[in-house]
Amino acid sequence: DQQFRSPGDRGFEFVGNVVANAELHPTSRRRWGIAIHDSHFGLVKSNVVFNAADGAGIAGEDGSEYGNRIEHNFIVGVFGSTRNEGHQTGDQGDGVWMAGPYNQIVGNVVAGVRRLAVTVVTGALSPRGLIPSSPGDGQEKFKPVLLTWSPPTSEVRGTECYATQFGVNLWRNSDDKLHDQVVSNTTLWHVWGFGINGYFGPGRVVVDGWTHLNDPLKMNPMADRTGNENQSIVFGGGAKQIMEVRNTRIENCQVGIRQRGRNKAELFEMTDSTLRNRINLAIVPMSPGSATGKRETIVQDTVFGDPYGRVALDVLMQTIAHVHPDELTIFNYNRRGEDLRVYYLEQRPDFVIPALPENP
Repeated sequence: DQQFRSPGDRGFEFVGNVVANAELHPTSRRRWGIAIHDSHFGLVKSNVVFNAADGAGIAGEDGSEYGNRIEHNFIVGVFGSTRNEGHQTGDQGDGVWMAGPYNQIVGNVVAGVRRLAVTVVTGALSPRGLIPSSPGDGQEKFKPVLLTWSPPTSEVRGTECYATQFGVNLWRNSDDKLHDQVVSNTTLWHVWGFGINGYFGPGRVVVDGWTHLNDPLKMNPMADRTGNENQSIVFGGGAKQIMEVRNTRIENCQVGIRQRGRNKAELFEMTDSTLRNRINLAIVPMSPGSATGKRETIVQDTVFGDPYGRVALDVLMQTIAHVHPDELTIFNYNRRGEDLRVYYLEQRPDFVIPALPENP
């Protein structure tokens, strides 16, 4: 918290308000219950946003917002747009949507929103954006955001969400000076899309104290084995990236962890966790045409289980489609002292490449 100044040293405060039942305009591209626009070092705390928005309950509008603390708010009923305009417009129906990464999102509860509990879109931040060096600075003291500070950790902590389609989305971490993004002590109940998506890069994402629990009776037994419908932690994208996962409990998802890093060298490491899902760990091959470097997946001191009491897959390694190094190592499997190196089927010594059909 000291990175963002002391609690009493704020640029603005919006505390203890109710924003409810705002008039909704079908023609509006975006409408937010609480909007932070080009403002810094603020506190948005202990507010209730109820059926007040069709875009996002609380929004950081243009990506320059810096050092704000979004804390202990209750957000219910964000309807979202029917337009498919992606995550960067703030109109999809999220609880908290931030167009820039340098803020703290702490202890919020989100329920009954159309899309995500929390979205952080880092690609919208311009390196030329100007911010004050400290609260109360005049514009003559503003400096470019990436020159003013060594960028602090971006943090999502203590979030609880239920009856949402997705959980937390860290989208387009395109700032090469961005330090860690931390998601900690987060609980998801009955979230049937992805739980957390760490996509593109570069940078390091730390997930600590993640709990994702679904109702096994509601899971579709004929769901796609690749886990596209429901997966708790999704990692990987188009640039070098690191994700560290620890103290995690994921149960009754189609896929617990999906490693989908597909272009540049990446590292996914998980420790001290419990996975009880139809597929606990799915490894998706890197893209054959553009993959470079080495990808590593390391799992340590993790318990694999089956929520159904019948055969499930601890690891699914989909068909290999590249020739780049791609290693999966499991240390202390099920905490029984066994260390395993897991391979693709195509890496078996006796594997024969299937013959191609003849041209007619």
